[in-house]
Amino acid sequence: NTYRWQLDSLAPQAGGSITLVAQVASGLQPGSQVANTVEIAAKEELILANNISTAWFQVMEEPGNTSPPADVAVSLWVEPTSGPAGSTVTYTIAYSNVGELAATDVVITDVIPVSLTVSQVYTSGAPLVDTSSGNTYRWQLDSLAPQAGGSITLVAQVASGLQPGSQVANTVEIAASQEISLANNISTAWFQVTDQPGSAVYLPLIQRGTE
Repeated sequence: NTYRWQLDSLAPQAGGSITLVAQVASGLQPGSQVANTVEIAAKEELILANNISTAWFQVMEEPGNTSPPADVAVSLWVEPTSGPAGSTVTYTIAYSNVGELAATDVVITDVIPVSLTVSQVYTSGAPLVDTSSGNTYRWQLDSLAPQAGGSITLVAQVASGLQPGSQVANTVEIAASQEISLANNISTAWFQVTDQPGSAVYLPLIQRGTE
């Protein structure tokens, strides 16, 4: 079941596409999720944020038996997206219920990586109950109305010991009861560690005498 394609070289701005036609198993129950993930890799590549992608298929009721569900969604982004070790970064979490019914028992979870130290947290929009502990930040609300939502902002410092080329991945998830679509329930933001501004490499100068 592993499909793999290879090529020796891919020129700048070149690319292509692969199309697969498949049939979903007939025994799956309504509400089931089918996730298919593809990855790409190459030698000597620094930025890995766009090297993996997942597509979700949602199994629905037979036509005529569907009811509009709740559908919570979350997205995460970071500013700036790159900078030297020790930088201060701002993460913004945007969450919402894009379904047609109220979402209940909503939980938003962000497990902060050890290479980040959070100093400030701000929330706006729907009222949240903060149940965070340690590096696990968690917010809850009993109900989120259709088309309602809000945002959470975290200000953090990137660890000063990280080497240029390092990647810091921060992932946030949202969950709710009686939700059948999970395709938009997780989001990851990447920060790229770069050289310090104005950094230079000094090489020793060796003078050899002549006779």
